[in-house]
Amino acid sequence: MDELLDLELSLRGLGNAGYAVALSFSDPDSDADVRIERGTSEHPIRFDLERLRAVAADPAAYGAALGSMLFSDGDILAQFTAARAIARRGRRPIPIRFRLFIAPSAAELHALRWETLRTPDGEPLLMGEEVFFSRYVTSNDVQPIRARPRGALRVLVAIANPAGVERFGLAPVDVAGELARARAGFGEFDLVALTEPGAATVDQIISSLRGAAREGRPFDILYLVAHGSYVEGNTYLWLVKPDNAFERVDGASFCQRLRELSERPRLVMLIACQSAGGMTADNGALSVIGPRLAEAGIPAVIAMQGNVSMRLTERFVPAFCKELLHDGVIDAAMALARGAVRDLPDHLDAGALFAP
Repeated sequence: MDELLDLELSLRGLGNAGYAVALSFSDPDSDADVRIERGTSEHPIRFDLERLRAVAADPAAYGAALGSMLFSDGDILAQFTAARAIARRGRRPIPIRFRLFIAPSAAELHALRWETLRTPDGEPLLMGEEVFFSRYVTSNDVQPIRARPRGALRVLVAIANPAGVERFGLAPVDVAGELARARAGFGEFDLVALTEPGAATVDQIISSLRGAAREGRPFDILYLVAHGSYVEGNTYLWLVKPDNAFERVDGASFCQRLRELSERPRLVMLIACQSAGGMTADNGALSVIGPRLAEAGIPAVIAMQGNVSMRLTERFVPAFCKELLHDGVIDAAMALARGAVRDLPDHLDAGALFAP
């Protein structure tokens, strides 16, 4: 990957339904750093959640509204615009690595659709090769990442299709179709699948990750297809028991099991599952687990923010993997893969990228 302009924008809760926002970046051709912070308890930055909910069905309107709120302070907008001008000034523009830090005091802001973000005048920001975007969270438990030959990359695919979920309004999972799409997407990876009835248990997933690491052949990617749900404020993954009955695994418990591994996957991809005939709404429950996995020390987490169509999966995963194998830079691969599906109606559900 060539030179990048690193830009960080952080949001911190002020305790009165408002936020402080800080923006910083460094000019690659200068020793000068830019950092400004705006928003106080008297004059906070605010996000109008009712307005955002009102336009939730229109991604362009949502992104423009979110941008107008984020950049409501003129100085923040001016410096962000200045950073983009610096990145574009040469004969060959350089990408901006845009990292959004949401402090624990503002954790509720993870529910916003940041990937839709547009400038106040409506220009999409996070589509294509100009901006590599990720959200990041605080973690004190990040393991060093060892370099591995690209041809040796391994992926563990787990697809949970528990029996009896229909009575909870959840659709059966098209296991064969999901596995075929995964194989097509990860065609150049060494792939191991947990897809037989009763295979995608939490114990088997953890055991497979642990056993591969002990053999010196750790999995680089965990690709998990499962229903997610909210129950009384908690997020659950619908995995299976050995008899293929459903097991609702608490999201926090799942993250803790991964944290306890001596060698964790470099990337976890969470895919909201669907039936062969259509999609089942999980209200983005899996995306709530993304920040928790990053806090647990997973170097990168991609979580779909809703149920995505088969067409999107078929195009997004191969585009992501091709770029990942080319440069090995996850946020760059994510940006290009998101651009590859931009013509699909559900392209903005293609996922949020979280990192510690």
